[in-house]
Order: sequence, then C-alpha cells, then structure tokens
Amino acid sequence: PRIDTSNLIHSPLASASCIGCIVCMLASGQRFRQGERVWVLHLFILMFSRLVSGARTTFLSAPATLRCAGRSRLAFGGSLKRALKWRGGSVGVATDYQHDAISSSGGFIKPQQRRMSTDIKNESEKPRVLFVLGGPGSGKGTQCQKMAGSFPFMHLSAGELLRAERDRKDSEVGDLINRYITEGKIVPVDITVSLLKAEMERGQQDGKRWFLIDGFPRSHENLRGWSDVIGDWANVVGVIFLDCPEEEMERRILHRAQTEGRNDDNLATVKKRFRTYEAETMPVIDHYRSEKKLFTVSACGNMEEVCERVETLVKSLTDFTERDFSETDRGSPAPPTA
Repeated sequence: PRIDTSNLIHSPLASASCIGCIVCMLASGQRFRQGERVWVLHLFILMFSRLVSGARTTFLSAPATLRCAGRSRLAFGGSLKRALKWRGGSVGVATDYQHDAISSSGGFIKPQQRRMSTDIKNESEKPRVLFVLGGPGSGKGTQCQKMAGSFPFMHLSAGELLRAERDRKDSEVGDLINRYITEGKIVPVDITVSLLKAEMERGQQDGKRWFLIDGFPRSHENLRGWSDVIGDWANVVGVIFLDCPEEEMERRILHRAQTEGRNDDNLATVKKRFRTYEAETMPVIDHYRSEKKLFTVSACGNMEEVCERVETLVKSLTDFTERDFSETDRGSPAPPTA
C-alpha cells in the first residue's frame, strides 16, 4: 500500500488513528511484500513512540533506509533502536534530522537552524561578481584591468576568453566562435558561461572571492545561460555600465585597430557590433536598472578620469577584507578589450 504521511499532524490523536489504520490493514489479511511489511512495521513503531512520548518527534524516512531489500532487517533494526532511544525522560527518535513529516521524496529535511547556518556559511563562500557592460570601445577591458591592479579582483573578459578558445588549436568550437565574432553576433551562451565558470573556479583555488566580468551578459539569452549554469553558485552584486557616445567608441576602436591589430576591429564589423549592442545588450542594461543593480559611470574623458570614477564606485560596492588584499596571487588579468 502507498501511505502518504506528508500531512500527518503531530498529536497523540493523529498517532493513535494512524496505529488503528495499520492494525486494521494487518487484520484484514492484506498481503505485503517484504519491503512494504518492514515499512509498515517501521511506521507503527514511530507512531507508537509518538503516542507514548506525547512530544514532538522526529520521523525517519523508511523508504530511504529500505531501498536495498537485502538490508531491510538491518535498516529496520537501526530504526527500531533509534525510535526507542530515551532522551530526557521521553521516548523519541534521535534528533539529528527533524521535520514535520516524512518527505514525499523519502529524503531527510534538516532542522531550520542547521539549514540557516549552512546557508550563511555557503553565502560567505560564494564568488561575488561585478559585471561591466558598455558599448564596443567604451573601455570595459581597460578599466577592469586597472581595477584588478588596484583591488583584489580577478578580471575575466568574456570576449578575451572566447578569442583564446577560438585560437586554441585543438578547440572543438573554435571555428564556430570565429564565425560569430566575424559576423558581429553573440556567441552561444553555453560556450561563454562554461569558459567563465572554469576560470572562476580556478580563481577560487587561488583564493579569489571577487570577480570582474566584462562584456557579459550581452543579451537576455546570456542572462538565461548564466542562471542555468551558475544560478546561486555566485552572487551578482551589480552591473557597472560605462556610458559612452557611439561616435567616441567608434573613434577608439579604429585607433585600436592600428595599434593592436584585432581582426574584428574594422569599420564593417564595428557597425554590426553597434547594432547588436543596441538591440540585445541595452535591454539587459534596462533589466538590471529595473532591479536597481545598475551603476552608471560616464566613460567620456581620458583614461585616468574614467578610472577615478570607477574606483570611487567600486569602493562603495565592495566589502574587501584583509584576507582579500593579502592574496599574493591575484591571477592573470585579462588583456584590455572593448
């Protein structure tokens, strides 16, 4: 029989009623398989201990402990000992795990206090992320590199990681990445997020807690991919938006083409990137603005002026500790990108 105990009320009357039902089922001559018989007896002992103790009890999940038929007797024996264990003068089950009823999935639910302390611990250990967004040529990579030199950030450039993967000889997705970059389109999110997470995990091994990610997320699809792959594994503190007119960004990119020689820094590709930015990245910026996580900085002026503005903002958004600054290995900052 399938006995749903998910809504049991912790009262002697409910326990007595449950015992009565079990006795009636046994008296009716109902045939049980071995696992079911042990399950019913297990529940009977628990209800009996609840009735005797008159106190809030802890239910152990019989289905979880009796999955292996060959271990049924051992599992039942252990449950019986726990069910009859005396604690403070009352009969009850050991309180390592406590919840109001056996969960429908047959698993344990930890006490609220333990779960809360675990969440706090995990929260403090989570990577903390600042996204840096702006149009092509707004100076995202340059400013991130400067911040990584002044603060204990690990700088990750989504574009630089993609270009490195594209240029890797044995890459399975190099040609695909190159095609998207050349056409000024956004690379599939699964590729980008996987590269970012791998680098963040490497940074954590080096003691990094804060990450600057520039050039991501560039679209709502990027947001979905981040949620699917990263989820609650990292905390997004906010988005620094480097606001710059298109004419100035175009001037910077064409100047960069003469000094750095990036194959996507040509006028035709730049125009495509501007249109993609307007159509796909600006809605992401609006999304974070609506969540009050967007922090706008004017990217006009020389590099030092913009850097001073960004530094002032970063100081207000972060909670660096002495441990963060004491890390000697800050990772290799990514080269400047648009």
